[in-house]
Amino acid sequence: MSLLNNITPLLESPSFSSKEAKAHGVSHNVLAWYVKQGVLTKLGRGLYCKSDSDLPEVEMKHEELIRIMAALPQGVVCLTAALDLYGLTEEFIRSYTIAIQNTCRARKIQHATFFRFRDMDTGRTSIKLGSYEIPIFDRERTIIDSFRLLSIETSIKALKMAWRSEERIDLRKLHSYADKLRFDILPYLLTVTT
Repeated sequence: MSLLNNITPLLESPSFSSKEAKAHGVSHNVLAWYVKQGVLTKLGRGLYCKSDSDLPEVEMKHEELIRIMAALPQGVVCLTAALDLYGLTEEFIRSYTIAIQNTCRARKIQHATFFRFRDMDTGRTSIKLGSYEIPIFDRERTIIDSFRLLSIETSIKALKMAWRSEERIDLRKLHSYADKLRFDILPYLLTVTT
């Protein structure tokens, strides 16, 4: 376990890369051995976390998302993962949907599906999960993106849930995003609001 002590600071974070471990004197082979022993969990290519670690103040269902986002500082939670966090879907999330810049390369990570976006700024905000700040697109951008990239059924259901929720969606913002992202939201809004 002495080599594992070399990476003790890394074990405190939600996830760490093999490159970071190597900088602390722990090789890829040693990491693989610790995975085999059940001390570490491999999240994806070159990405690890301590197997028995619970993230402080975080609901268990969000731990994997936080680990994924720690490995992707340039990523933004989007689409079904964002709908789930906002309570705008009843679908079971099998894979976290993460937006990355269309020119960016990202390593393959278990339970993460990447969508390449040109516009990473419109509607970008963050939410707090425990003591972690997670970048996410706001509800209005998430709904527009849902219509653009997900099924109509999922999108209409999300729009209805957002319309009926206590914290109603901002219609001006929704129209503004629809114009900017070149999507005609009006027919769907008329269906939901009449």
